[in-house]
Amino acid sequence: MKHKAKTIAKRNPAKPEEAPKYYLNPVYTGTYTFDDLAKDIADISTVSEIDSAATLRALVKVLPNLLSKGIRVNMEGLGIFSLGINCEGSETEDEVTVEKIKRIRLRFAPAHDLKKEISKTDFEKVN
Repeated sequence: MKHKAKTIAKRNPAKPEEAPKYYLNPVYTGTYTFDDLAKDIADISTVSEIDSAATLRALVKVLPNLLSKGIRVNMEGLGIFSLGINCEGSETEDEVTVEKIKRIRLRFAPAHDLKKEISKTDFEKVN
């Protein structure tokens, strides 16, 4: 089954006077929940649906703690989670302080095999 994509118009915020350009944007048909994932995991393994859901929920609890300690989390086959920061630049090294951090963001680098599989996705344009 092909993934659907629709046309959307986007303006350049830096040049609002210019005409918009048109791009394809993915159309999502739903959202998968923890319970949905737990059921699918239980269907292909010896782990129960309840245990699968508990494990997924535990991951959500453990992940932020590991990341805040400076640990990258490599979920083999899925990818690597890590933290990134955006900060204000300084003229000299001595002027660099943690107070210049503007934003902390969650980074995700997908595993090579996952990227390869995703790149095989077929799209079709819809109205």
